[in-house]
Amino acid sequence: MIAPCRARRLEGLLVVGLAACIVAPCSLASDGTKVFGGTTIAYSRSANDLPTGRRSYTLQPSVNDRVGPMQMELGLRFEHRGFHATIAVQNGWFADVNYVGEDFAYQPIQHAWIGMEITKQIAIRAGIMPSHIGYESINERENLVLSRLYCSDATPYYETGGAVVWQPSDKLTIEGLILNGWQRIVAPNDDLAWGSRITWKPDSTMTFNWGTFYGNMFDRTATLQRPMPNDSWRFYNNFWAEWKPTTDLTCVAIADVGRQQQADDSTATVWSVAAIASYRLHDNWRVSARAEHFSDPMSVIVGTPQGMGFVASSLSTNIDWTFQRNIILRAEMRTLWSASEIFPSSRGLKTTDTFGTISISYRLN
Repeated sequence: MIAPCRARRLEGLLVVGLAACIVAPCSLASDGTKVFGGTTIAYSRSANDLPTGRRSYTLQPSVNDRVGPMQMELGLRFEHRGFHATIAVQNGWFADVNYVGEDFAYQPIQHAWIGMEITKQIAIRAGIMPSHIGYESINERENLVLSRLYCSDATPYYETGGAVVWQPSDKLTIEGLILNGWQRIVAPNDDLAWGSRITWKPDSTMTFNWGTFYGNMFDRTATLQRPMPNDSWRFYNNFWAEWKPTTDLTCVAIADVGRQQQADDSTATVWSVAAIASYRLHDNWRVSARAEHFSDPMSVIVGTPQGMGFVASSLSTNIDWTFQRNIILRAEMRTLWSASEIFPSSRGLKTTDTFGTISISYRLN
């Protein structure tokens, strides 16, 4: 692979984004300010009787056999004459496991970014932003299934940098990004990463999305279990399609594939496929089902206890009850399996794991 030119890191964009988000409330009209956020309290229990109380391979829920705050967030969003800014803080189990390394110092920050409309078709934004990779949201109550896909937990939930968005029509949106790295706030090396996203909505029932990432995964601050070359470039593609033939039915197909350089100059391949179907039985009731397979035989993204590679599948069933407009009760049963013994239990590693989760979510506004 040919590495992009070396460039300065993007911490300056982060500083600008944070400063603007703090100053913006003082300068914007009150009618352009919106408070948002919510809380999710959950309980999850694994049939494997996890020895540490922490679940592997799943960031939500990441804690076993305990009632607690899976996710809490509170934010402000400002809009005024084409300028918009968002800052959100967070806490809970998800924040504990989603930020690692030097990024851990930014754990309370979920998002902090600014944006501006240059023309009716072109906009820019910069700061700590939601990831452009993946179908599922960082907030579980916005997803069709309570827990997230393997490929969602294995790909970024946040990213730091800048983006240019071009919307030539109501049906097509094209986005280009310059980033600090793969889910990084503090840049791990001197190379910039690059991303893109194309979203096409041919009609009111269909949405097609293609997101890409290209960046050097070498981390000069990490302690690695095996050698990594100074240039270890990753190219990752995420494809998803959403079909809503009726107001009650939603069908989603997801396919990811990525390649990364290894220490011996070989290339490792990661891929995944998934399908989700969700049907609203009533105004207050929704049922969903999900199937997936994730293949990372060289463990370039997902590590395992014995380093044997992560190749696994899962099935989920989910039911939601909207108790009130802002309160949702959710229940999910999920079974995970692999040909290798990679799932921890109190009796050693197993090839399967089944866990059930219930949650109650409250959302402001």
